[in-house]
Amino acid sequence: MAVVGLRVYIGSFAIGLGPMFWLPISEIYPLRFRGTAMAVTGIANRLANFVVAISYLTLLSFIGRSAAFFLYVGIAVASLAFMWLRVPETRRWSLPEIEAELNMPPAAVAGRRNLDGPGDPDPNVRAQPPAGVHCRAR
Repeated sequence: MAVVGLRVYIGSFAIGLGPMFWLPISEIYPLRFRGTAMAVTGIANRLANFVVAISYLTLLSFIGRSAAFFLYVGIAVASLAFMWLRVPETRRWSLPEIEAELNMPPAAVAGRRNLDGPGDPDPNVRAQPPAGVHCRAR
């Protein structure tokens, strides 16, 4: 039963949250640095995973299961808040538009948090898809 549960967890992670790390990092770096930057970011991700895996049992022995759980919950909530506040929505943006957005000062980006791409300050106005492109109804 444990093996089945582990397989379900790994499969669910692989089609759910697993790829979510790789999507933003493939968009945030300028084209001229993207390969190197993604390699460095991937190494940093693996190192962070290693630190969590190697320190987990020590953490459990010092603070206990409940405190370790809530510590990880706190880190997850802080990460969610950071992503919500600092990472712009990039749906329907080209890579050059994303690069231009990320090169702007943070104060300018904060006022442009909408789903329709750069340059559209009104979140109630939806961008039209290019001619010939069919989108699902919203």
